[in-house]
Amino acid sequence: MTAKEKLQVWRDSRIPYAKEKRRVFFEGQGKDDKGLMIGSPGADFAMEVFRGNSRPSWWPSEDAWIHIGKLKAAIRAAVPSLLYTSPEFNVYPAAKDFEGDVDVAYDRAKAKKLWLNHWWREGHGSQHARIGIQNAFFNIGCAKAGYRCAFQDDETRGVFARDEFGNYILDENGDPTLERGEYAYDEDGEIERDEDGFPQLNPGAVQKEKWFVEVADCRMMLFDVDSGPDFFQHRFLIEEWVRPLSEVQDDPRFPRSRRKRLKATETRNGIVSHRKGAQSSSAAPTSSERAVEEDEAMIRGYDIYDFQNNEYLVLPECGLEGQNEEFLLDGEMPPGMEHGPFRFLKFTEDIGTEWYPVPDATDMAIVNQEYNLTRSQMFIHRDHTKSRYQVKEGTFSGEGVDAEEEMAKLAHGPDGTFVRVTDLNGIQPIQKASLDNSFMMAVPNIAQDFNEVGGMPGESRGV
Repeated sequence: MTAKEKLQVWRDSRIPYAKEKRRVFFEGQGKDDKGLMIGSPGADFAMEVFRGNSRPSWWPSEDAWIHIGKLKAAIRAAVPSLLYTSPEFNVYPAAKDFEGDVDVAYDRAKAKKLWLNHWWREGHGSQHARIGIQNAFFNIGCAKAGYRCAFQDDETRGVFARDEFGNYILDENGDPTLERGEYAYDEDGEIERDEDGFPQLNPGAVQKEKWFVEVADCRMMLFDVDSGPDFFQHRFLIEEWVRPLSEVQDDPRFPRSRRKRLKATETRNGIVSHRKGAQSSSAAPTSSERAVEEDEAMIRGYDIYDFQNNEYLVLPECGLEGQNEEFLLDGEMPPGMEHGPFRFLKFTEDIGTEWYPVPDATDMAIVNQEYNLTRSQMFIHRDHTKSRYQVKEGTFSGEGVDAEEEMAKLAHGPDGTFVRVTDLNGIQPIQKASLDNSFMMAVPNIAQDFNEVGGMPGESRGV
């Protein structure tokens, strides 16, 4: 497969297919002409109820809506019981480790334990784990671990030269030539090569390394959904990202000749800058406007972990300006990344071979919305049961009777108010509407349904 064919496989097939599967999981099958959900709601529905947006689209705008956040309260109470506040990790040696005649396996395990707990605290691991567990109620909890290197992009950093088709340009010995920088050399001054004899590049000077563990947004992940519920059977994983254009253009991980030709795909305010529409075509932007546009310029791209071919690819949403489309980075999977830097938490798997789970919060959100609907209807009913009167014509007519004043007393006067009338039987209270007892019983019944659907005992909900 050529480099161009490989790029088209990802851009035109795998990424769009994975995006559509992700869209259906979060948004559901869609809505009909009346705004009603077709089939079960997507994961977005539960998240909106959690945030306090449980009002259905068909509810009349002029009617009041009461929101009782039972879903939020239940999950807030359940999350602390699923994670220790300050977990402590232990490391045990898997085998003996001799240094000379001394087994140092336990000493090294102790050192690793201290290092692991240090970086967990420094990286605020408990906070990220707590967010990931909470996310698992709504979709998938995603955790990402690894380290970031700060490279000094000096003149020694090597970059292979390629032709217009993305193929290496070889020298007379069959080795790829350099576009810039140097090869990596061993202690004897020879070019370092991998097990296949391929020359290695000088990565440039590393200034520092920072280890991290952090929560990742499931909305930005694309999965090989056809490979089933076990992530370790997936052929690939894609992390979608949106970064400032200037940041990507200055990222030393990517060849300078490619990153400098990148162009923005969107801004913080959308796909097209909000200033371009209002700006006349003849007016040149001022230096301040250019600075703002450069600061808002963003680019979307994809980090592709191809486990099947042991490749790590970075693909920008746009092509490289002035050149044929190519990957921003096309290389081997980094060491220690046999199945990527991500791990995933799902509470309730779907039936069969589906990857996306059935979120626990979705069923609770449906019952929570029904609870709010009933409470809102009761609130509206109470508003309709205000005291009202029917008044016979001429009741307030007569000498010494101010009709407007006496009617105001009737409508708004305090208890014990005297009202002057000329007809004692001219005012009669209108009978109030009453609710059926079964309707009044619906509220505790729905609350009990919520507890059963959530599957949480009272203690976990703070009761």
